[in-house]
Amino acid sequence: MKSLRFFFPLVSLILVPLGDAWAQGDDTARLVHAWGRFGEGSWKRVRVTNESLDSLGNIVTTVTETTTTLTELGEDGYTLRVEVIVDVAGQQVTTKPKLITRGFNGELEGQTVSVRKIGTRDFRVDDRTIPCELQQIVIDRGDSKLTTSVHVAKNTMPYVLKRTTVTTDPAGMTTRLESNAEVVEVERPYRLFGRSVPTATIKTVQNTPHGNTVTEEVFSDEIPGGVVSHVSTQTDPEGVVIRRSTLELLDYHAVPGSPPRRRLFGRRRGR
Repeated sequence: MKSLRFFFPLVSLILVPLGDAWAQGDDTARLVHAWGRFGEGSWKRVRVTNESLDSLGNIVTTVTETTTTLTELGEDGYTLRVEVIVDVAGQQVTTKPKLITRGFNGELEGQTVSVRKIGTRDFRVDDRTIPCELQQIVIDRGDSKLTTSVHVAKNTMPYVLKRTTVTTDPAGMTTRLESNAEVVEVERPYRLFGRSVPTATIKTVQNTPHGNTVTEEVFSDEIPGGVVSHVSTQTDPEGVVIRRSTLELLDYHAVPGSPPRRRLFGRRRGR
């Protein structure tokens, strides 16, 4: 435990599910999205426990409870209200709620996204071969570019079975982050609040110049936002563990979804 040194927030893990990767203009993008398949008013509350070391080498445990609510759903994206309570050494701090609007591919307002179907590919998991559509998604963030390839299986949860993302500078010359998320188990029964729900297990590996993060999460399409639990470990470039965290679902409320009648983004999308 003495190797733990820093605390890093996990908002990105909560807000960007594996399903953020679908062609625009296809209502399937909304229906299979971890938030898009639910109705406005759906919410979930999770607890994230982080372990780190302070400047004196003492172990500090930080507990964060986050309530995320789907406040608006459009044809092209969704808005979440995120409320966070942080408990450090017995002292609770409540942060100001934030509203975050994203498209179904993970883009923010003003960012250009293009989606291209590039063929078909089989995906192997649990001794099964699942036919997938292979897509490439490019998001121009202005100061960076995200290029993602995804394996899409519309009838197998969590629907995007593999996602590989490379974040570069705008010119695409310098790599800043590489991420690979892959389903390693499907149709796994999971005991949740006294009943069994079908889940999938997803393993994500992120590589940056500052180190690596490995996360294993349990995903269910019956839960708003999808993620039921996760375990995450971050290491520095020398392989020393600098953070460990766990996430658990505390409660949720699912509102049945209905087709939205408006768009959230008033911009032209890339092709």
